[in-house]
Amino acid sequence: MGIRGIIIVVIIIFTGFFLWNESNKLPATVFKAEELKIAACPTFYYMLNDLEDEGMTTVKTSSTAESIALLSDGKVDFFISGRAPMPGEPDFFYEVIGPGFSFIYKDEIFIFEEEMSHVPFYTDLSVEKIRNKFPLLAENLQEVEDVYNHLEEGIGITSLENTDYSKSRVVYVLQEDGTKSRYSRVPTLYYLSDEDYYLKIKEIIKNN
Repeated sequence: MGIRGIIIVVIIIFTGFFLWNESNKLPATVFKAEELKIAACPTFYYMLNDLEDEGMTTVKTSSTAESIALLSDGKVDFFISGRAPMPGEPDFFYEVIGPGFSFIYKDEIFIFEEEMSHVPFYTDLSVEKIRNKFPLLAENLQEVEDVYNHLEEGIGITSLENTDYSKSRVVYVLQEDGTKSRYSRVPTLYYLSDEDYYLKIKEIIKNN
């Protein structure tokens, strides 16, 4: 066989291998909004509206605990919550998807926004950013290095990433009508996997 014949055989072999490889590739996961179910607790019901417009199935839960149960049982694919995980709760993947603050104290308490000027607050975040959302903290908010060293003295304000409920408890900041103050919570998306499929859907939810 001459050189020309050898070249032709090699081309045929490589072409055949390429076609076989392409035919045996797994099909790319196609995202279908109508197949996705997402839950949210009351503070973030408003986030579900745009997702419904995208065709997603939404579930309004009464609490983060209920959302956790749904995700654990595979009844939803994602849920949006406003607090960090508690000790003993499942170790889900999660990502902050909007602005907000985490209010903590040595005990679980409720406080109305109108009462905030009468209580000492401590934070490891930007004082000005917090005051922009909570003007009543003009005089009684102090910046500190570690809010956990001050929970015997007052309420701490920190990031969700720095929230540790083994050393603190949730503070519920309420508006006059009894609903939770939006910026006293950090909108956070919880999900089961870091596979590409979930990451792509996560970006869609974040953009909404």
